[in-house]
Amino acid sequence: MDYKKLIQTFLEKNHLPNINEDKQALKAIGELFSLFNNEKVNISLPKELARGMQFEAEEVVFFAGTFDPFHQGHQECLDKCPVKNIIVMPDLNPWKENRERQNSELDSYLTLLKTIKYCVYPGFLALDHSNPTSDWIKNVDVKRKFLLMGADTFMAIPRWKNPDILLSNLTGLYILSRKIGHKLIREQADSFQANYQNLSIVFIEDNPYEDLSSCKLREK
Repeated sequence: MDYKKLIQTFLEKNHLPNINEDKQALKAIGELFSLFNNEKVNISLPKELARGMQFEAEEVVFFAGTFDPFHQGHQECLDKCPVKNIIVMPDLNPWKENRERQNSELDSYLTLLKTIKYCVYPGFLALDHSNPTSDWIKNVDVKRKFLLMGADTFMAIPRWKNPDILLSNLTGLYILSRKIGHKLIREQADSFQANYQNLSIVFIEDNPYEDLSSCKLREK
């Protein structure tokens, strides 16, 4: 694949002639993320897309979700996360793979680039299936791996694919408060830390958008 030509066209035009080439561009950009790709590529991720991301840092925070649409609650997660070396990772919802996105995969990527200042990994958008975190987190070449999420997502972790593999490969979780019983959240956090003694769990309180969700916004 001619990465240089494909990505240069993408950066100049913000789109390519057809959806197959759009997905090729997203795949090509994804392959430039050294954290996720063991094969050597001869060019680096353009600075317009890297957004200052420190790929060689020992600590990286991954913020995954459908972001369909991205909203103020998501922004609050980014703003209040104490570590700013963050990769935003749009993906399909594994429980709703057949639901069409409001926008195309490419539009979703471009919208995120225009909306936030952080690095966005587009590789999953180029695929036609969801990518459970436990499948990729163990292969990421980072010493200290963190996930950033809302409390509702945190409470769903026991239902995720291979939660044991997921939690065993994490250094910690940053959890933004949502309108869920705090007692239940604390109980689950205590249970996780009892079973994964090296797992750090940091709660981020005072979220003014606790009620906001992508699902509610889509219904309007």
